[in-house]
Amino acid sequence: MSLERAIRSGGSAGVASGCLSIAAALALVISMFLPVIPEFVFVTLLLCADVLIVFTLMAVYAFGIERAGPLSNNGVVLSIVGLLLGLARFFSPLGSVLFVAGLMFLAMANTRRRKLPVGATWLWFAGAA
Repeated sequence: MSLERAIRSGGSAGVASGCLSIAAALALVISMFLPVIPEFVFVTLLLCADVLIVFTLMAVYAFGIERAGPLSNNGVVLSIVGLLLGLARFFSPLGSVLFVAGLMFLAMANTRRRKLPVGATWLWFAGAA
């Protein structure tokens, strides 16, 4: 697979992840009023969204790999570790903090690099926070 195709696939994974996150939020709100939606639907939607976020993070990293510095490297690693820790219920708060910190590092690296739209990266960080 070419690098360009991998980057496009990562972007599509990011859009799909956002859609799945919205669907999970809607399922949670609906389940508060109508207890017909089982909890595993909500958990499955979030798990699939998190897996797709990992692909998106890898695509963002691959897009700027020729100029990736320690800030970008640490951002990707912290974000992925945060997502993995977030899957375990006990480590969920630590995972959330690491994920948001990783996205902040990626947003700062992207602001310095100016290869991706800067506003998009900061909006991703704000949405995660």
